[in-house]
Formats: sequence, C-alpha cells, structure tokens
Amino acid sequence: MPARDILSSLVRPKKNILIAGFAAETESLSENAQKKLREKQCDVIIGNDVSGMDTGLESDDNELVLFFRNGEIRAMPRENKFLLAKKLVKIFDQLAEKS
Repeated sequence: MPARDILSSLVRPKKNILIAGFAAETESLSENAQKKLREKQCDVIIGNDVSGMDTGLESDDNELVLFFRNGEIRAMPRENKFLLAKKLVKIFDQLAEKS
C-alpha cells in the first residue's frame, strides 16, 4: 500500500507558515524537485539524490539542493546529516522571519 502524500493534503492556512517538503530522487533531481515544489505549493523543497552509496539513505553524510518558491536554488555540499539538519533549521528560521 503506498504511503499517503501528506504534502498534497496540506491546505495553506491564512496564517503565514512555512511549508517545506523533501524530494528523495534517483534521477532528474532538479526537474523532479521543482515539479514537486510547484504541484505541492511548498515554500521550499529539499532535494537529495539517493541513487549513490556515499550519500543519502545508506550513509551518515548527505548533500542537498534546496529549491525555493522564488526560484532560488541553493546547493548544500556533502556533509554529516546532523550538521546539514542544523543548517536547514537556520534556513527555515530565516524564511519564517521573512514571511
């Protein structure tokens, strides 16, 4: 049974909140992540290529690409997942302050 698509079920409330999604992709990361960004009406999609063995699901490290609603794309080079998560929290905090 496929997992429920939580992002698609979200309704953007009248209050300003940040909606962030993740796109774990094995091919066409940029294209697929940007499609999810538009279709699911997110503020940001965090994309990662999970096809390799040295990053992603089977590793303590990862590298990410952030796709923002305003068209900005920001690469986050390979790093420990814990450190990447801390950086994501800072980015989310900055985005929330702007809204």
